[in-house]
Amino acid sequence: MTTANYLCYNGEFYQEDEFLFSSDNRAFLYGDSIFETIRSRGTQLYYINEHLRRLRNAMDVLSYDVPRNLEESIKNKIALLIHKNKLFKSNRIRISIFRNSGGLYTPTNNSLSYLIQIWEIDDNSYKLNKKGLNIGVYSDFRSEYTPISQFKTGNSSQYTMAGLYAKQNRLDEVALLSNDGYISETISSNIFVIKNGVLQTPSIKHGGIDGIIKDQIIQMAAKKGMVCYEDADLRISDLENADEIFITNSIQGIKWVVAFGSRRYFNKITKKLSEELNNTNHTD
Repeated sequence: MTTANYLCYNGEFYQEDEFLFSSDNRAFLYGDSIFETIRSRGTQLYYINEHLRRLRNAMDVLSYDVPRNLEESIKNKIALLIHKNKLFKSNRIRISIFRNSGGLYTPTNNSLSYLIQIWEIDDNSYKLNKKGLNIGVYSDFRSEYTPISQFKTGNSSQYTMAGLYAKQNRLDEVALLSNDGYISETISSNIFVIKNGVLQTPSIKHGGIDGIIKDQIIQMAAKKGMVCYEDADLRISDLENADEIFITNSIQGIKWVVAFGSRRYFNKITKKLSEELNNTNHTD
């Protein structure tokens, strides 16, 4: 992944290594921030309206004062940033939004700042992984449903610790559990299980992110006449008894799972869904 030379902070462009924030930045001090990661092919932004809609919903929940036409401004600045960095192939773009400095836990104002970063990535399309993932379960930090849990925030300790656990145990991914023992998601993705041709993915009430690609898969399945339960209560035993397991996110699309403990899986339906995702118009 190639790092860009420039980033965008509040509509202005800076060198990537320029120091932009003071020590009272609320994203740093309190995790008072939200973000979205978006895939692009050149200036074609995949599912940009869905990402900005989720970002807007998160800003509303957190009581940020949202400037008029912020979404359109962000779209325009992303396009300019791509041109400024001359990154016209495939990119990973991160939009970070945080409350401006002031106050301790209680902010003195609700105005916001935004930061746009970009990195070049290798694949020009969503490619299904040739080698299936080996996954496990991480249970030390549990997911919990809150008004903000379905969005991406700066409070990511659970995902960090899950990533360290996966690395230490030589796993490609781990499923996360809710407080009552249900599957919520994985470190960076939503998770689907397939049993007897039926798709199931955890309900957001178990604390997972309400994913953009997850929603696309649910819509694709419906168009194909497949049964898909988007509010499933899945336990570890459902992973063990599945015919197929795959995970989804906005950068990588679909990745299939080959192993969970001693259990092995197929990817017949997953392959078809991955092909369909690539044939879909990703832009708005």
